[in-house]
Amino acid sequence: MNIISGHAARRLSRGSACALAILLAVPPSAANAQMVVRGQGVADRARSDYDPLGIDVGGFRLFPQLTIDALATDNLRASNRNREADAYLVIAPDLRFTSNWARHDLSGRAWFTRSIHAAIPAEDVSQFGATTSAALDISRNSRIRIEASADRRVESRTSLASFQNTVTPVSYNILRGSVAASQIVDRLVLNATLAAEKRDFFAAVAADGSAIDQDFRDMRSITAGGSAQYEIRSGVGIVLSGQYEDSRFTGQPTAPGLGLVRDSNGYDLLLGLSLELTSLVFGQVQVGMIRRSYDDPRLQDVSGPSYRANLLWNVTPLTSLRLTGARSVEDASSTIFAGNTRSQVKLAVDHELFRYIIVSADTDFSRFTANGPGPRGNEFSIGAGARYLLNRRWVVSGRVDHRQRTSDTASLRFHATTVSVSTRFAF
Repeated sequence: MNIISGHAARRLSRGSACALAILLAVPPSAANAQMVVRGQGVADRARSDYDPLGIDVGGFRLFPQLTIDALATDNLRASNRNREADAYLVIAPDLRFTSNWARHDLSGRAWFTRSIHAAIPAEDVSQFGATTSAALDISRNSRIRIEASADRRVESRTSLASFQNTVTPVSYNILRGSVAASQIVDRLVLNATLAAEKRDFFAAVAADGSAIDQDFRDMRSITAGGSAQYEIRSGVGIVLSGQYEDSRFTGQPTAPGLGLVRDSNGYDLLLGLSLELTSLVFGQVQVGMIRRSYDDPRLQDVSGPSYRANLLWNVTPLTSLRLTGARSVEDASSTIFAGNTRSQVKLAVDHELFRYIIVSADTDFSRFTANGPGPRGNEFSIGAGARYLLNRRWVVSGRVDHRQRTSDTASLRFHATTVSVSTRFAF
């Protein structure tokens, strides 16, 4: 959550700015592509010669854009039992706005996507949504941010939560609101966040044309979290963070004899270090405990070690390596177990061949285990691509990805390769 804006961060001491960049993901400054910016990788850097200028409308700037993706895959529905290849387009207009006020800021986004499939038209879906965010600069070292969003989403077929054996993918509405605050006191940075989320799922269509009720997945959650970081010395800080979540499922399973109550609450408590070893190695490593308790005694509670890591190494001014990892609890599209515990690690590399050509590669591995009787397995992905910045308006990119899942449940296993070419036009 970005609580302290770029212009506020520049007024802070070097140590405070370092802490904020880790905890609050300060957005990219207008930096030269060859300049190593603290906590920022090659792909994230602003490129002033190629960034869209937007449209000036009083105290705001509008950034309209249109993206068209052409994709082909050998396993669209992520199923080894019934592999189906397809080629399709995704058309995605998008409109963002940001304020250019000297103090406070207001931003937002409205987006829409439509997929058009050549071989499997039942997979044609639309997604859309809107987000707005307002930040109030209470003082030089205090800020409050309020965000709200409303979206219509569609579950990816490759997601473990994707409901299987349906002709159409599952769609759902998601409403979210949050308020966050930050306070800097000398070498101490404090943050607090309160968020609420509500999800409503729509019925999917089975192979025989009947509707598969998804109301049992409707839920709402309330999350409260906070963090404190204290700079011990230049480049090293101690970080304490925690989060509490309460989840309630508002629908009930329609299948007879089930009736599991999947409501739960839990927390994640982590302690670790923030590091800035020279200007090239930057990040955060934390370890701690995770716990999730379910109201239904037939479901298995989760308790055990947890971790979170986000480490960036700018090997050279033109090459970045980023290592991330986390252990978390996720919901599942099942009426017989409550969710999964997932341990994940990801490695990504970005390299700037030229100022206008960035090549990237990444690999991701995770292990999931059902919380209670249910499937377990591993997921793996590897991919590579390139982005070509023609000018301020045009960007062309291409990518190849391979994903696979192994599991003790045969119906969850799959492997799929996807090739995509994308072009983006922006003002």
